[in-house]
Amino acid sequence: MTPLTLAPLPVADAAQWFELQPLPAVLLSQPDCLLIHANSKATQLLPALAVTGVAFGPLLLPISRPHLYSWLAEGFATPLTVHWPGTPTVSTQLHGACLPDGTVQINLIDVTAQAQKEAYHLMLAGMVEQTSDCITVADADYKPITWNPAAERIFGIPAKDAIGNNLRHFVDIEYQVSKEEVREQVNRYGQWQGEMQLTRKTDGVQVCLLATFKKLDCPLTQTTVHVITCTDVTETKKIAQKMAEAENRLQAITDLAPIGLWMTDVDDKLTFISRPLLEFSNLTHLQPEDPDDKETTIARNKKAKAARKSFNLNYRLKKDNGWRWVQDTAMPRFLPDGSFAGYIGSVMDIDERKIQAQ
Repeated sequence: MTPLTLAPLPVADAAQWFELQPLPAVLLSQPDCLLIHANSKATQLLPALAVTGVAFGPLLLPISRPHLYSWLAEGFATPLTVHWPGTPTVSTQLHGACLPDGTVQINLIDVTAQAQKEAYHLMLAGMVEQTSDCITVADADYKPITWNPAAERIFGIPAKDAIGNNLRHFVDIEYQVSKEEVREQVNRYGQWQGEMQLTRKTDGVQVCLLATFKKLDCPLTQTTVHVITCTDVTETKKIAQKMAEAENRLQAITDLAPIGLWMTDVDDKLTFISRPLLEFSNLTHLQPEDPDDKETTIARNKKAKAARKSFNLNYRLKKDNGWRWVQDTAMPRFLPDGSFAGYIGSVMDIDERKIQAQ
């Protein structure tokens, strides 16, 4: 318990003495906690103490009267959060004792900022404990100092085994670049970010991680630490791989299809044109170019699209040095919420059939 600096003067003269001393907020009261005096620091801390005679005991000392007298007889120290209506909450450390003439002296040390900092640190610690990402602090040799639950789950290593040990005893780690290049980037630029693949030696499970290494110098301990965060992107990579495979299959199908395929967005801009159609028309846009009835064909095309209905149009497209009849069939696309997304259609060469029909 921090010792009190007690007033060496009678209460009548102590008020002035306390104002002149480099002391924290100080109260003088009767044994029943009726305020006799509060120095200026105390009234700045708790404005309600400016009223002499206020019964502050139930607010500052929320304990029973017998316990209060016992505390005063022995001297006491206790943390306490004080709140008067209309004033900010103040966290204080109280130190009290009973003077020889029966007066109670209480010193209040404002620890609000410290309490707020501690609460902030507790909040951060809670976030680290609950996050799905591995967040660990490692020493200069990359041996973990902290190890959160997500790290245990991702690496498959309990905290008691991971902390202070080389992780390569438990997992095989491969980076996009060499381990030496990673460390060189961290040392030179203060951080490195990239993918790393680890294989757990216990069960052979492979995990793909997006990792960030940051070097921090701690002035208090005069040491260098590394803050390492890892996000498990294994499932994301699998989904991306499946989507890429699906796109490749679709591209192969459209490339082999005997008809040309196209797609537009909501503004009627061409977003996809298959290779056969591109090779057929040599166009990066798809628009009727019938030499005999171009305007009518374009108008029919625009009217159908404006109504957002399916359409089937026959017209001629320029190919090489001539013209060929094509059949353009399309239908509107809609998103799951019902909003219009554009058109998808096919173009088939019907030139020979058209000529035979004539």
